[in-house]
Amino acid sequence: MSRKVPLYRIMPMFDLTKVLGTAIALSGMLLMILDPSGMRAFVVLIAFALATYGLTDICEGVLASCTGIDRTARKMRTGTAAKRIGWAKAGFGVATLSVAIMGIFATSSITSTL
Repeated sequence: MSRKVPLYRIMPMFDLTKVLGTAIALSGMLLMILDPSGMRAFVVLIAFALATYGLTDICEGVLASCTGIDRTARKMRTGTAAKRIGWAKAGFGVATLSVAIMGIFATSSITSTL
């Protein structure tokens, strides 16, 4: 007997991952304020925060486009509008994830003597 989890139970998990990404970004900014010489750690933390946002947006977008249910800023949409917004979210998520990957690759060119 399999147990299905309703979609409205999964959506708060996406909000939790965005809070996690915000905490990572804030810790990176705090690190940059406390130790300006740690540029490599700053870039890595911001890149991982962007990766968290990007992956969350991709998951939300794909689920919205498949199910036809989208929740953005406490507003629930259904039908074709939800599917279109879902594909837009997935596209922005891919763009954000690609920026994060570029940031992670850029850390190899940053010297620690900046």
